[in-house]
Amino acid sequence: MACTYTQLRTIEHIHNIKSPVTIVHSHDDDDTPISHAILIFDQLISSVLGPVPPSFHTLPFSTSEEEFTALKTKHREYRKLRDDAVTISRIANDAFVVNEAVRSDGVKLAFVETKYGGHGRIAAQEGVQDILIERYRLRSPAA
Repeated sequence: MACTYTQLRTIEHIHNIKSPVTIVHSHDDDDTPISHAILIFDQLISSVLGPVPPSFHTLPFSTSEEEFTALKTKHREYRKLRDDAVTISRIANDAFVVNEAVRSDGVKLAFVETKYGGHGRIAAQEGVQDILIERYRLRSPAA
């Protein structure tokens, strides 16, 4: 049986989201690097910060020192804007790092980084469900 692969272009559709968003990703995910979750979060808050500067590893070898310096400056300016726009909470000795922001259209955003949880066990990670229950005011049905 042939295996098919569908590429999801999340970035192309991210600005259509009009509801609160919480991204949860672990540093020990061997399938998807945490940099993907960071990129998605940064795209979500780009209405506040402006476009994310291009990555350094995408630069051609022919990039001049002047162009490289200009990109470093853009990254520094972007980081300053991001630091001002995003509230960071560290929980349980950095087992969780919660980044929160509000987009210019009022949409609440969060990116929860965990140390552990891998690719398929993140929802079972101690504390993740508590964060989601609190953010979305979820409650168990009364017994």
